[in-house]
Amino acid sequence: MSQRVPRPPDVEVRASEATEDALAARAMRLVAEAVPHVATQAYADAYRALSIAYKARDASQDGAIVNAVYAAWPSENSRIPATSIAPVRARRLHEEARKAIADGSSVANAMDIELKAFGANPRDPEIAQYLALLHLWSKPAQPETARQFALYAIAMSGQKRLARIDYWNTFAVASALTSRENDATAAFLVEAALTTSLDRSCRAALYAYTSYGERLRTPVQAMLYRVQSHPRAYVSPSCAWPRY
Repeated sequence: MSQRVPRPPDVEVRASEATEDALAARAMRLVAEAVPHVATQAYADAYRALSIAYKARDASQDGAIVNAVYAAWPSENSRIPATSIAPVRARRLHEEARKAIADGSSVANAMDIELKAFGANPRDPEIAQYLALLHLWSKPAQPETARQFALYAIAMSGQKRLARIDYWNTFAVASALTSRENDATAAFLVEAALTTSLDRSCRAALYAYTSYGERLRTPVQAMLYRVQSHPRAYVSPSCAWPRY
């Protein structure tokens, strides 16, 4: 009877074959090394859009913001130290994490599952975005890690980042919670320039203020003030500062 030959210790098991513990360990290495690096690059790439949005007096610069977001970003081609990916397995774990939250499980449990999904496919922007949200939902919140994951998700989206409105919202919230008020304001304004539903984006911004408090006040007020100059503002009843 032949015996199974063990793998050499220096050969990484393919993501599709790895144990969940191995995926989790792989994810933790990526979180410690790749995510901060890509986030730094992505912030440099996003800076032009953020700068235009922050300095603009009204919605007339929305086209320039869109062009800056649509331009090729070097960060979207960043090398991720993962020798193999398992997209199908990653998505299965991702859906499991989302279901865990929907069923009332703890954020910590969902985080453990989603990190394994990230280990299986670190180039999936939806997984990175959900990890950003989970870090915001943690008790206590971990906004710096959330900010890095949000930037990472925006970069990994490629030119689809034009449609990833929620990602810019997450980046704005995380920036505000890490005392980067100008970045938070600019990110909300980028979101307003990109969105196809101003009313939905305004509701999301107000929800962030309600959820996280005074650190969101100035960025959210700035967004609501700016969108009043937008032609679509009159059909967006949520884009007004609440009377309360």
